[in-house]
This record gives sequence, structure tokens and C-alpha cells, in this order.
Amino acid sequence: MSNTTDAFDARGNAPGPWWWFGKNLLVAADVLQQHRLGPTAVMTAEPRQRGTSIAVFGPMLMLRACAIECLLKAKYLDRGNTLAKGGRLQNPPARDHDLDALARLAGLRPSPELAALLVKLQ
Repeated sequence: MSNTTDAFDARGNAPGPWWWFGKNLLVAADVLQQHRLGPTAVMTAEPRQRGTSIAVFGPMLMLRACAIECLLKAKYLDRGNTLAKGGRLQNPPARDHDLDALARLAGLRPSPELAALLVKLQ
């Protein structure tokens, strides 16, 4: 195995970078929210309630969902699992972007309300 493959696997299986990317995605979503709504705005479930156009609301939700996925993968790795093997990223034993299944694989027990939200975000 090459040094490049080994380095990729080591980084892909380290929780730290996944935490870092997750946090950065949340910061990006917050910046988008503040740019559109102002620094004191509170996000609501219905975009029209605060005058948020779907052009901003959708990408903001996508960034938050991607952040959740990264953070759940970090937790999954914290439990001793792997995501990178042979220089390639592997999916955990769940469908792509299945946040509810990933939360359970990460050792979390989402409430029914949170599980429903995760299903909607995926």
C-alpha cells in the first residue's frame, strides 16, 4: 500500500477532521442565515414566516444536514469504526445520507421527534 493511501485512510478514519468539517459547515450555514435575515434573526421551520426566500433557506438546510452527517460520522469513528479503507471512502452500513441510521450507528438514540427531523433532512 502506498504512503498516499495510508495517509488517506488515517485522515479518513480520524474523528477530528470530521468534527472540524461539521463545525465549519454549521458556521457557513449561520453566515448564510445572518446575511439573509440579520444577526438577531431566529430560524423558523417555515421560510415564509421570516421572509426567507427558498433560494437561501434550502441551501442553509442542506449545509446543516451535511454538518450533522459529518458530526455523526465523527461520533461513529469515535466508537472504533472505519470510513476509509484502501485509499477510498467507505459508507457506514446504512444508505447514503441516512442520518437516522447513522445516528444509531454512532451510538445515539434519537427521540421520535429528532428521528423524524433527521429523516426529513436526509
